[in-house]
Amino acid sequence: MSQPRVAVVVINWNSGRYLADCLASVLAQSLPPAELVIIDNASTDDSPAAGRRAIGTPSGAPSCRVEWIINPRNEGFSRAANQGIAATTGDWVLVLNPDVVLSPSYLEEAWGALRVRPEAGSLAGKVLRFDLRTIDTTGQFVRADGRVRERGYGTIDHGAYDQPGEVFSVCGAVALYRRVMLEDIAVDGEYFDEDFFAFYEDADLGWRAQRRGWRCRYQPTAVAYHARGGTNPAAGRRWWWARWQMPRRPLQIQFHILMNRHLMLIKNEPAGQLWLHWPMLLWADCIDLCYLLVQPRLLAWAPQAAVLLRRALEKRRRMAHSALSPVPTRSGAGTG
Repeated sequence: MSQPRVAVVVINWNSGRYLADCLASVLAQSLPPAELVIIDNASTDDSPAAGRRAIGTPSGAPSCRVEWIINPRNEGFSRAANQGIAATTGDWVLVLNPDVVLSPSYLEEAWGALRVRPEAGSLAGKVLRFDLRTIDTTGQFVRADGRVRERGYGTIDHGAYDQPGEVFSVCGAVALYRRVMLEDIAVDGEYFDEDFFAFYEDADLGWRAQRRGWRCRYQPTAVAYHARGGTNPAAGRRWWWARWQMPRRPLQIQFHILMNRHLMLIKNEPAGQLWLHWPMLLWADCIDLCYLLVQPRLLAWAPQAAVLLRRALEKRRRMAHSALSPVPTRSGAGTG
């Protein structure tokens, strides 16, 4: 079988202390990537310099094509990922956060799992923290309240997630996609919905893929390591610590954390499941409302919220005509 053409897209923002190790792990893969594109979202640290040092001098340049795209402002994760995907031609695309280090066989194990399953359009590996024992993610599921969670998040890896299987979606920090799937699910030419900026964009993509008949596989032998949050002081903490720290984040980030759950549900949730899950959805909304009461500055974003909600409804109507597969029941925190 011919060598697969894998493109790697790294989205960086002020992650100079991680980027060099990330890029070094990409270039050390047993299945070498054909393309490496680094998108820098107007970093103010030494990220580009650190990244170029990791790649090496021209005499020691990697065999794959390397391209840097420097944005004049922070375009967010979704738009930057779309830039990177559009700048590559590989049949497989690995989207990567800069605070991730891949094991040397990650691409080989991931591709080996996907190539024998033509119905699978994406793959989640076993992602651990840098302590090598705490699970960061083994794939995603969506709870009844519409919040996206990572399977096994924060637990010790004792083998509970050592069996391959199917998961709902893959965390965008380490996500391998078939290009044909990405082209199939694009809406208005966007693979990741750029209205999301960041947060929930990976689960939204996974949900749209399932509506088109694509599935997401989990392969435990594809191992990576993630700092989770990189420059975020709450990185590596439990979810409740991150929530307590939320007021310290920029208002724009707080807005998207609260908003994007609603955008994802409006676009993807079948009406029948909305009725089934309404008590938990209402409870989650009450929690968000209480947060708005203690952070009233977010109300200034109400006009933008109205625009985003209207666009999500328009996308839902268009997507309803293109769905080929029965919409999956969203849950699945199990080990399968």
